[in-house]
Amino acid sequence: MMLIRASDAANSFGWAIPAILPQTHFCDVSGQGVKPYVTDGNTAWPRVPMNQKTADAENLFDGPSNWYVVPETGLYLINASFRPPDGSGKQYEFGFGVHTAQGDGPHFLWTFRPNASRYTASYARIAKCTAGDKLRMFIYTDYQVWEQTVSTAAMQIGMISNKV
Repeated sequence: MMLIRASDAANSFGWAIPAILPQTHFCDVSGQGVKPYVTDGNTAWPRVPMNQKTADAENLFDGPSNWYVVPETGLYLINASFRPPDGSGKQYEFGFGVHTAQGDGPHFLWTFRPNASRYTASYARIAKCTAGDKLRMFIYTDYQVWEQTVSTAAMQIGMISNKV
């Protein structure tokens, strides 16, 4: 914890804990019973729709486009989870990510779905984002998960610093 001297030009008011951020941007959205869909002809990396908002006070999540519009340049903590269709009875590799473009890269988590009735993969990263960036969740798999209804998916995005 850091303390700063609280004072004005003439008076000292003692010590204070400084605000970490001048403001906080936070969004929490999820999708249940949704079907991933292809955008911009990108058939390999379908976008995961989010049909429920838990928190989005600034209305930064664009529901029709299924992306979060970054309001301020800074560092953001991105958490996500993806649960493929329950009870498929198949093992397969798949991946998902949250990024400005739908494709493979260091922002993408590859994982393996075991032959279990339910499985959820979790994702977390800190990313430098620029004001106006559009972050969206997308998936990839050899086994056609996007042709099935997704059990659940969730995404939380919160600014942790405006110093980059």
